[in-house]
This record gives sequence, C-alpha cells and structure tokens, in this order.
Amino acid sequence: MKVLGRDALMYKIRKLKRSDFTTYYENEVSYYKELLENPAFGIGTYGKKIKKKGIKAAFSKLYKRAASHNAIVVVAENDAGRMVGIGELQGHAWAEAPHIADMGFSIIKEYRGKGIGTAIVRQLLKMAKGKYEIVTAGTFSRNTASKRLLKKFGFKRWAFGPKFVKRGKLYMDTEIFYLRLKNSHKQPLKS
Repeated sequence: MKVLGRDALMYKIRKLKRSDFTTYYENEVSYYKELLENPAFGIGTYGKKIKKKGIKAAFSKLYKRAASHNAIVVVAENDAGRMVGIGELQGHAWAEAPHIADMGFSIIKEYRGKGIGTAIVRQLLKMAKGKYEIVTAGTFSRNTASKRLLKKFGFKRWAFGPKFVKRGKLYMDTEIFYLRLKNSHKQPLKS
C-alpha cells in the first residue's frame, strides 16, 4: 500500500521481509542513541547496552512470528527503499485471551510527524479485522504524539501505571489503551 506523507513524499507500507534486518538494526541503534540523549524517550529497551547479536535475535524472533502468522508486522519504506518505521500486532500470550492483540510501533526520528505512524496503525488495524476483537497499546504518559495517534483511531485509555518504568533514577508513568474492533468474529491468529 502506498501512502502520501505530510511531507508530500510517497511511502510504502508492506510486510516485513528477512532482508530488512540491516535497516532494522540501524533503526534500533538510532533509537538507542536517542534514548541515551533523552532517558524519557518512550521506547522499550533491551535492558542494557544493545549489541548486534541481541538485535539480530530480536529481529529473528519478530520475523519468525510474522512468517508463522503469530504476529502481523508491517514496515514503512521511503521512496529510496529504506525502512523508516515499523509496527506489530501480536496475539495475547494469555491462552484465555486469543481475541486480544497487543500493538507497538516506532518511527525513526527524522520521519516523525509526517503521517507514517498513522499509515502503519491504519494498516495494522485493517489486517487485524477478522482476527482479533480487541487491540491494546501501551505508551509512556509523556509520549503525547503516541497518545494522540491512538485516540485518533478511537482507542480509549483503560490503565495507568504510575512509575511503571525505571531508568536509573528516572521513573516514567505508562498508559494502556484499547480499541474494540468491529466485525471481528473470525478465527484469531495462532497464540
């Protein structure tokens, strides 16, 4: 699917490919550098200094989940063919909640605010219909852009975690949002 960004450039939203690892790695390193500059940056970490081996393992796991239909993973690619964002829907790990998927997404810094996150979330939700009934997403309370994006799609806040994340001496509150999908009565993805 091709979308026009707010910067008047075309972006392609497509499924994750094995060949995306190099750009995935570069993006993960850029997120880590951003986190070092701003410890309140709203992205999950590997819990320690990142290494290529850890990122490769995370990518391999993500790719395998997508290839085996245990997750839906899409990427946003710029007109030069570079991955500039990624989004994932993963079925809930709890056996009694196969109707729920957790969503996460990230966009590299220089491409934020261009409508790419909107395109990724729109595609994930489109692909979730018929597989899930509810989609959840967590974000740091300080991440107003993420919260605004989720609310734009009709997500409602249902949980607040005060001081839920601790990085050094810095505590961050988190919020969890949910969206009840319409027309979602088909088989869920494998859990």
